[in-house]
Amino acid sequence: MGWQWALLMLLGGVLVGELPSLLASLFMPSPAREVTILSLIGSALWLAAMLAGFHGMSLLVAALPYIRAGVPVPQAFSRAWRVAQGAARPGARGPGPRSRSEHFAAVSHTVLGLPTELYHSPAELAALPAGELRVLLRRARIDPGVGPLEKEDLVRLLLERADTSSQQCSICFEDYAPGDVLRVLPECRHKFHLECVDRWFLSSADGNKEPLCPMCNTPLRLT
Repeated sequence: MGWQWALLMLLGGVLVGELPSLLASLFMPSPAREVTILSLIGSALWLAAMLAGFHGMSLLVAALPYIRAGVPVPQAFSRAWRVAQGAARPGARGPGPRSRSEHFAAVSHTVLGLPTELYHSPAELAALPAGELRVLLRRARIDPGVGPLEKEDLVRLLLERADTSSQQCSICFEDYAPGDVLRVLPECRHKFHLECVDRWFLSSADGNKEPLCPMCNTPLRLT
């Protein structure tokens, strides 16, 4: 598969992963909707550029030994590419720690699958129907109980259980604004701006470090 197709598949994967947030943004007021859609597209392009740049550098490093041995540059890159393709086949890698490129690919795949949600201000929460409030409670792993609750009680539960990561991104230290797309880490439930936490995890993966939550250092379980 050519790198052009790989890049297109990556962009498609990012957009499919953000499809729930993108659909939710369609019901937002026009200015907030435009900001949300631009944020999703910008995040996809940034992530694709970073991955393409990393794999391009990895291919160059792999081709250098062939070039130094006198192999013509096109053939050197072709050999490095075939070696990389062979290592990527299922069962090709034996037991033991992942290589740097394999670790980066595993982190990238996991980050793309992390859940997202739109930030809702207290006023926006109060305007949501009770059914959507209950969905938000379930996503936040908050038990509303068995008895019927008024909308005000559902909003109160959401606000009472919200931690600092529900109001402010601890990476850029900016308060969330209506329409911001947030990543939710599945283990600790901490939230961050999508572009901030994606950059955080991919930067650590580029250094071959274990991906950890920026707030509590809970490890990100790789898929």
